[in-house]
Amino acid sequence: CHAHPLPVLVRQVDIAERQYQNGTAFYSHLFDMSGYVPLTIVLMRLGQRHHAHDVMKRCVYLTSLPKGGRPSETAMIRQERARCLSAGALAIFPIDEQASRAAIAEAL
Repeated sequence: CHAHPLPVLVRQVDIAERQYQNGTAFYSHLFDMSGYVPLTIVLMRLGQRHHAHDVMKRCVYLTSLPKGGRPSETAMIRQERARCLSAGALAIFPIDEQASRAAIAEAL
């Protein structure tokens, strides 16, 4: 029997939000954003496109904050931002095609 992924992903994102609020640096190995993209996709699949879009916007916001850092950190931040934008673009395409296309363009 498999557990539904939604509660697990929500918890994973909640942990990341607490890490952010506690001042953990985005590019620190302690800061884990791995739940945002899967949560966006699960919400999309459940028909909760607006909520999926909200998760994507939060992920994009978090990836827009870090400045500077080593080149490897900057590349990691850009890569995570592109993942967020790509997943969000899928989620919002049926409700806002123009915004979806803009997210895809930015991800590229």
